[in-house]
Amino acid sequence: MSDPVLVALIGGAFTLLAPICTLIGIRWERRTKNTHAEAALHTSEAAQKQAEAAQEEAEAAKGEAEAAKRQADAALVAAVAEMRRAVTAERQQANADWARFCDAKDREIDSLRERVETNDERLGQAEMRALADRERADRFDRLYWKAVVYLRILMRGVKDEHPEFVFPAPPEELIADL
Repeated sequence: MSDPVLVALIGGAFTLLAPICTLIGIRWERRTKNTHAEAALHTSEAAQKQAEAAQEEAEAAKGEAEAAKRQADAALVAAVAEMRRAVTAERQQANADWARFCDAKDREIDSLRERVETNDERLGQAEMRALADRERADRFDRLYWKAVVYLRILMRGVKDEHPEFVFPAPPEELIADL
């Protein structure tokens, strides 16, 4: 509750207590001052007037308290509405922050997807080149061994026909294969 509402409620309580205390005081006074009837009557009339005044004050305090309660209720309704607006604004801000975060992550994912696609394409091209290189290497290997077999046949044929012929020394790389 706000301070003005609290002060109004406390003031209303004291306003209600004043007549009650007055009535208690009057009753106390009546009991102690029973010396003669005129004084009692005069005191009684005064007490009656005070009681009526106190009742009027109590009714006025009750009206003030009811007005203060209405003000407090209105303040409470306004506070609840303000709190709801604040929560809504906070949620909207959180949603906007989350949307910005998601957009940034989407851009990052798109960038990574493009890089992966580029790398997949480059990898595919590299695999094609490697396959072509292997096929070329296999072909050269087959041709090499065909040439080695052919050279062996030629060397045997020449040795068979011309046993005195001496072949020049082959390159060191071919000695083991020939």
